Amino acid sequence: MATVDMWVDFIHREGPYNLDPNALKPFWSSRLESHNFGSAELDFSELRLRWDRFIMPMELEHFDLKVRFVWEVIWRFF
Repeated sequence: MATVDMWVDFIHREGPYNLDPNALKPFWSSRLESHNFGSAELDFSELRLRWDRFIMPMELEHFDLKVRFVWEVIWRFF
């Protein structure tokens, strides 16, 4: 039950999907592509910590993606 509650909270807090439920928002698709979930040698507690950090990004991480997006738009004009 705790795991389901965690994922429900994540979906409500972060809203990772676009209107199309099969498409992640750019922040989350980028995060998935660049994230290292570790190897099979990790114990459960370390793996859990990595998932907790993944599903609870800091505001700075959201801000970084917005800055990169604006920079790419501006860069097109130069």
